[in-house]
Amino acid sequence: MIRLALASLCLFVVVGIASCGGDSSGGFDDSRPPRVSLTGPTPERLSDYNLLAYDGDGQFRYNARVVPYDLNTPLFTDYALKDRAIFVPEGSSATYTDAGVFDFPVGSVLIKSFSVAADLRSPEENRTLVETRLLIRFEDGWRAFPYVWNEAQDEAFYTPGGEVRPVPFIDAEGEEQVANYLIPQRNQCQSCHERRDDEGVTSIVPIGPKARNLNRDYDYGVGVGAVNQLTRLADLGLLSGLPDVSGIDAAYDFAPIEANGVAGLSGDELTEAARSYLDVNCAHCHNPNGVQGVTSQLFLHYENTDEFRLGVCKRPGSAGSGTGGLHLRHRPRQPRRVHLGVPRGDRRGGGHDAAAGALAPAPSRRRPVACVGGRDAGRGLQRPLSARAGGRSNERHEPSNLFGARDVRPSAAAPRRRKLRPKP
Repeated sequence: MIRLALASLCLFVVVGIASCGGDSSGGFDDSRPPRVSLTGPTPERLSDYNLLAYDGDGQFRYNARVVPYDLNTPLFTDYALKDRAIFVPEGSSATYTDAGVFDFPVGSVLIKSFSVAADLRSPEENRTLVETRLLIRFEDGWRAFPYVWNEAQDEAFYTPGGEVRPVPFIDAEGEEQVANYLIPQRNQCQSCHERRDDEGVTSIVPIGPKARNLNRDYDYGVGVGAVNQLTRLADLGLLSGLPDVSGIDAAYDFAPIEANGVAGLSGDELTEAARSYLDVNCAHCHNPNGVQGVTSQLFLHYENTDEFRLGVCKRPGSAGSGTGGLHLRHRPRQPRRVHLGVPRGDRRGGGHDAAAGALAPAPSRRRPVACVGGRDAGRGLQRPLSARAGGRSNERHEPSNLFGARDVRPSAAAPRRRKLRPKP
């Protein structure tokens, strides 16, 4: 009798704990708030944070105070797709700044999910979710946490050691390929996100969420529709100090270039597009506070007005054989005699055209190869994917490690396989 009573008591306690949500059994539940603990062990499952759920084929459901967003000029991801979102804890908000990344409160999370389309000619169909990266604001700064999705696409698991995963796909020309998708180790995140302050102290910082990058409309769906992203964040209480958005600068909208190329742009528009693209793709390293690219003394952040530091008549300081034998980064009106914008593995020309302010197309019929470390970002303005594929591309770009650092011709026996270089 005593044993039966004890067994009943144990069962009651177990059921009570489960019903009160005291466990961490996983599963997204938007009736409960997100769970972002800054103490204790790192959650093994992405669902433990209760930030989002993946419904398949690129469709996410987000919890309260988790807001999706996009960038005017996105970071290149070698044709992988990216979905972004911001979480700010209840009772706090990010502080608006005109320049630089917003000041996010402790407990904030920046969410980036990467997926791959089975056929690049239809990039929004048959997507496979590969990884979700969390950048979490702690008391002592930002920390990165990579999560890798399982084959069932219903859960992602903490994978600090990274992973290499073969990803089959059909490219924009209809050819079968296999990419070795390299999911970075946790420590590799700092190769792009690390900064050194004026005192010499290094720290990890976000890259994308700046006013000029976020100043655009986003379609939030039924009940909200298309709304300016900055206004939406402020209305939800996630952003404070927002001025009138009509007076806020905006980075160049890269979507028309993805769809139609640069032929229809004026000289001023080309200049703005190129500067916005280089700012997002390269300036995280190539800026005075960058750790990886500061030795080059080539500073590509949007605020820089020093033409020499932008590469005009500047000899490379640390490119080595990457110059392809070309000795200037940028020579006015002589784009084929400089190495800025020449794709890795194809050093036959291309560069910055000062007269038009454009990154001039290289005289090559080869496809742009992988943007590794943001050092060859100019390729993205040469031949947009969607211009070859015959339709608008919705890729959200970041320098990553998908779809090859070099071109390899396919063999008759198997689809071509491209070897990737590590890049967070």
